[in-house]
Amino acid sequence: MFDDIGKFIRELRESEYIKEREYGDISSFNFTPGAFFGKVWDEQTTKARGLFIDTRRETVVARSYDKFFNIGERDETQLENLKHTLHFPVFAYEKENGYLGILSYNIAEHDFIFASKSSLDNDYANKFKEIFYETIPKKVLNRLSMYLMFTKTSLVFEVINPTEEPHVIEYPRNKIVLLDEIPNEINAVPRPYNHLKLIARQMGFECKKLRATLNNWEEFETFVKDTQSSIREVEGYVLVDSWDQMYKIKTLFYTTWKHLRTVAKRVDAGKEVPKQKFLTSPIMNDFYNWLVANRDNIHDKDIITLRREFYGDMGEDYNGVY
Repeated sequence: MFDDIGKFIRELRESEYIKEREYGDISSFNFTPGAFFGKVWDEQTTKARGLFIDTRRETVVARSYDKFFNIGERDETQLENLKHTLHFPVFAYEKENGYLGILSYNIAEHDFIFASKSSLDNDYANKFKEIFYETIPKKVLNRLSMYLMFTKTSLVFEVINPTEEPHVIEYPRNKIVLLDEIPNEINAVPRPYNHLKLIARQMGFECKKLRATLNNWEEFETFVKDTQSSIREVEGYVLVDSWDQMYKIKTLFYTTWKHLRTVAKRVDAGKEVPKQKFLTSPIMNDFYNWLVANRDNIHDKDIITLRREFYGDMGEDYNGVY
């Protein structure tokens, strides 16, 4: 736990696994690729994810979640270990398939802060700002700025940008979805869901969806296994237990097509696709064979477009397979 923010800033700067980007008095602190691929998760790296600090005033000005992990990704998230550590009920929220956007208010500059996981001015942050102003009623902007200024919180969104950056799940339009409200503090947990729904209603935001309440281990285990075999066209779920511990789980549909996106890129680039590693199910083999047969017509197409064309060519017998 960090009570001395000055000491925390020094520890972040001393860590070889934390990268600092400076924007005047505000610095962004995020874990490095070395931390991610080396699985170096400690008290600093787990907090340095979408964390923005005014280092002169020693104040957190915007933040996202602490780093959290997929079910089965680490020892502590294996089912056999979760059975002894989860606190019920556990709430399952639908995981949207976009990227993280963070909204806060800069009291020193008297303006909103729009951020991505690591930047205040990259393409992701700028597109978040653009979609925000396109979709949020102008009449609530003053109310929202006052709310963020006095509560000293950040609103965390999923930014959906299918027109310029389609991911794996298909969406009809650009939008932002409110995921959580988090106090601008080093040690912080999101505000309750009922509070979040109220803020969303008052400000005109689309709010994340609660899909299930799991009251015991049997319900939890069944939900996890059903999700891992689900062909529902969603990315998955964020699971939050009653002590605010967070976990992620992905659907079979999402993991399959995320994998096949890599296969498509390799075929498009003329690279080998080792079958034992990349083609581990009938649909993967069918899609690979389709890609090879249509090699001249797949260049630079996103996975959603390729999936739609693949389904069309495979015909009615392939409907509902996933």
